[in-house]
Amino acid sequence: MPADDASLLRAMHAGDAAAADALWSAHAPRLTALVHAMMRGAGAASRFADDAVQTVFLRVLSLDPDAVDAIRDVRAYLTQAARAAALNARRAESRESARREELSARPSGAFTLPEGLDDLVANLPEPQREVVLLKHVAGLTFDQISLVTGEPRATLASRHAAALKSLRTALQPAPGATA
Repeated sequence: MPADDASLLRAMHAGDAAAADALWSAHAPRLTALVHAMMRGAGAASRFADDAVQTVFLRVLSLDPDAVDAIRDVRAYLTQAARAAALNARRAESRESARREELSARPSGAFTLPEGLDDLVANLPEPQREVVLLKHVAGLTFDQISLVTGEPRATLASRHAAALKSLRTALQPAPGATA
């Protein structure tokens, strides 16, 4: 079995599982620790350190053989790739955080579904749920929803009617129940 990192990398790229295991054992713990440390303070994103390192190794498999041969310092290459994955994850976490803040700072006139009804709508089949949300939360007409989804207006109206029927049924008190 090849001993140096460059030989292990080429062998892994060629499908040698033992070389992949050896390369993983030699580098994954250090790379995972780096990604985890870089992600610290990034909320839930720090859980993805293992996934990020696996992705780095998987990307090597998708490289052109000439690109693999061009890697002169495997440790530096893998570290750079892990660093990039961590930075990308931090950026994604930052964007997600900003999106959550934006959603929580909705204008006072924004419509949301009443508590309890949102759970019922969430349980509708996806096509019905989408029509209900586009109509009642986004405030679109069936013609506008048709433009958004590319679906015929009649199909959308039918889905809406089915969704309302399901919601009415779910909101009916159970027989014999007292209010």
